[in-house]
Amino acid sequence: EDDPLGAAVYSRGMTYIHQEYLREHGARLQEQHPELDLEAALNATKHSELDLVMVRTMYGFDTLEEYHAAVCCRPYIPKVKVPLLCLQSRDDPLFTPGGHQCYETLPVDELHDNKNIVYFESEFGSHLNFVEAEARNKFTRESYTFCDRTAEAFFDFCHSRRDKR
Repeated sequence: EDDPLGAAVYSRGMTYIHQEYLREHGARLQEQHPELDLEAALNATKHSELDLVMVRTMYGFDTLEEYHAAVCCRPYIPKVKVPLLCLQSRDDPLFTPGGHQCYETLPVDELHDNKNIVYFESEFGSHLNFVEAEARNKFTRESYTFCDRTAEAFFDFCHSRRDKR
């Protein structure tokens, strides 16, 4: 949200998508969580505002920082005992605010310390998806994407290593 791309694309876009979901399902969600301030959620202009409303209601945290500390993966990294692929893009607006690099925000060194984890960082991909699409007559998404190819290569590698045991 601190840079133009994050504010214009990620924050506004994700806020709108989540608010569409809330417009459709908000009443039902409010039945389960009467304390949900649906009006505040629907009036949020940034994703962090929407997050705060939802985090307070759904999970009982007072701040986003408390929530992020509680759901942080860092304590679990050394405990990973099965092959795990972590795919990250350098242009992710969520993890690269203010020009930071992914390795300054994510526990990359800790990921590398676990022999079961493969951390792969690409130059492009944004936050939500490594989208491959064409705009000829209409916008069509490729059916076999970068993520598909990367996952397949990782699974092939894991399978080949298993056969050598």
